[in-house]
Amino acid sequence: MITPNDQDLIISMVGTEYGQNPPKDFVLEYGVRLGMLSRAGGAPNGIGVVAMMQLLREFGVAPHQKPVIVEVSDWTKVGAGTPVLYQGRRGVYKGSSGEGMILVSLDGYKAMIEVSKKEVTLTKPLVDSVSDNVFEKDPDDAAPPRAALLDKEDDAQEQDSLLDEWGEIEAGSEVMAVWRGKEVKGEFVDIEDDNNVVVLINGTKRKLDASKVTVQAQV
Repeated sequence: MITPNDQDLIISMVGTEYGQNPPKDFVLEYGVRLGMLSRAGGAPNGIGVVAMMQLLREFGVAPHQKPVIVEVSDWTKVGAGTPVLYQGRRGVYKGSSGEGMILVSLDGYKAMIEVSKKEVTLTKPLVDSVSDNVFEKDPDDAAPPRAALLDKEDDAQEQDSLLDEWGEIEAGSEVMAVWRGKEVKGEFVDIEDDNNVVVLINGTKRKLDASKVTVQAQV
């Protein structure tokens, strides 16, 4: 039986899977060393960092790949189950929990904890499935990235087509725009560069991708 302290060491060094399901021969050798250390008056919490590191290397266990840490500006775009890092411990994001707080489940523990959003980061590239919009400072005002497989010529034709369409719209025309994840009313102001239009929303001019804005039909 591996002590809780030593199990935490295994998880932090090589990951949850090995820490929770170590091979039988590893557990037997660990038990031998723990017994010898105890008989010699060693610490009751386990064999410790150095001895555990040596044991893992003797069994050929590879260390964790150091993750790339990425701060998140918009947690609404992060799905439950996404790998995260909190105070140096790996875990997964479970969901929102009130103003400025989120729920996190740390590796090796079933219980969830409530922590500040500012203390949690994503571990990339372990989250390849998460949209790049998560990492943008203002994802609603920025044009979304073009699909990598779009041919440049076709892409340019699509932009020209949209801008030609908006060139016929008069300033002040009522439009519906997707802004901050919601559909809101606004007024068309002008065409901007690179397939963007300027829309007046709640008295403030916003530059949006033309695909996020539609003109209201005149009755």
